[in-house]
Amino acid sequence: NINLDYMIIPEITYYPNGNKKSECFRLNDKLHNDNVPAFITYYENRNKYSEYYYLNGLLHNTNGPAAIHYNENGNKREYYYLNNKCHNDKGPAYTSYYEDGKIKSQYYYLNGKWLKDVNSLEELQRYIKLNNIT
Repeated sequence: NINLDYMIIPEITYYPNGNKKSECFRLNDKLHNDNVPAFITYYENRNKYSEYYYLNGLLHNTNGPAAIHYNENGNKREYYYLNNKCHNDKGPAYTSYYEDGKIKSQYYYLNGKWLKDVNSLEELQRYIKLNNIT
């Protein structure tokens, strides 16, 4: 007997031309995959469009961005999430890049709250210390 309640079930969709359109992985009907993306989408030309890391149905990644969007022109955007809240206590929670890989913009969030007056890692560390955030 196989207990399907504890199996990660992949779902794959395809474009009419046969190229992969999306992959998603579920556990107990919730998006879930340990340490790898649980939902991935592709452009029709097979290039990656987006990656999302989910744990038990929540956007979540402790090892890097939980969402990454790739534009066809080569630039990308990264979003850090913990427990479905935009959050990064080690740097910006949102970063967008130019085609050459240089940073275009960054925003800092803690527990879903935008820290509009924080614009650098040093300011983030100061904010965390002043507000006794652990």
